[in-house]
This record gives sequence, structure tokens and C-alpha cells, in this order.
Amino acid sequence: MELDRAYVSENLPADKGSYLLILESVNRGKVRVGRKGELAYRPGIYLYIGSAFGSGGLRARVSRHADRNKKQHWHIDYLRPCLMLRAVYFNTSPERLEDAWSEQIETWPEILIPMKGFGATDRQQGAHLFYCARLPENISCRLRGGAEILCLDLS
Repeated sequence: MELDRAYVSENLPADKGSYLLILESVNRGKVRVGRKGELAYRPGIYLYIGSAFGSGGLRARVSRHADRNKKQHWHIDYLRPCLMLRAVYFNTSPERLEDAWSEQIETWPEILIPMKGFGATDRQQGAHLFYCARLPENISCRLRGGAEILCLDLS
């Protein structure tokens, strides 16, 4: 089952913070990601990291990500129609954790980076999108600062 916009909007706080989307693909395909080029996706789990420090905080930003059909603004908007939103990890710390989380996740042995710079145009190296064949264990314990989870069913 996929998290939809209404569920996310009702269950996430409007606080500012950082988030990690757990997305799943059951298909193979290719999608053009704006000027970045073409991204080939395959069955498995995708982790996307972002921050929500603007108006509406986590609720507004992640609700937007939960909507598959919208104007394409961020890199994830191009890929989102191809993937199911399965869960959201979030932290309401005033500290921006997205780069720290990305740097941590890059070191996990099960992780691959499907496209350098995806979602992280402000970083010299790395990305904010990651791929793995199966959902990594103990995600909230492995992230700096920890994270709460919003999900329906990860089976």
C-alpha cells in the first residue's frame, strides 16, 4: 500500500525538519530528470533525503512528494510517478540533517547511488537519492539524531 497525500497531511507535523522518503519500484524503466539527464530505475527500494524548513514544514513538503502528479520542480518530482511512497522517516530538529544523513547512507554497504548529484545540486559529491535491493534494517537508529517513522505497511 502507498502513502497518499491525505494520510501524510493528517499524520505529519507542520514542524520544520529533515526527512527520508522510502520509495519502491516494482518495474524497470527510464525517466528524464530535467537537465540532469536520463535515470534508469529498477525494482527495489529508493531512499530520498530532503529538508522542509519553509512554510508548512514537513507536512507541506512531504504531502507534496506524496502527490504523484504535480508540476516538476525538484529532481524527485520527475522520478516520483514511477515509484510508490512506502514510508517517511523524519526529524524535527532545527539542524539541517539532509547532508549528514546522505553522507551516512553513502557508507552503508547495501547502498548504490543511481545518479550523482540527484537532489543535491549544492553538494560537490554524492546525492540525496540512493538505491538498495531491500529495505535497510534499523534506519532510524542509523541516522544521526534519529528519526520517527510514518508508514502504513512495509511488507
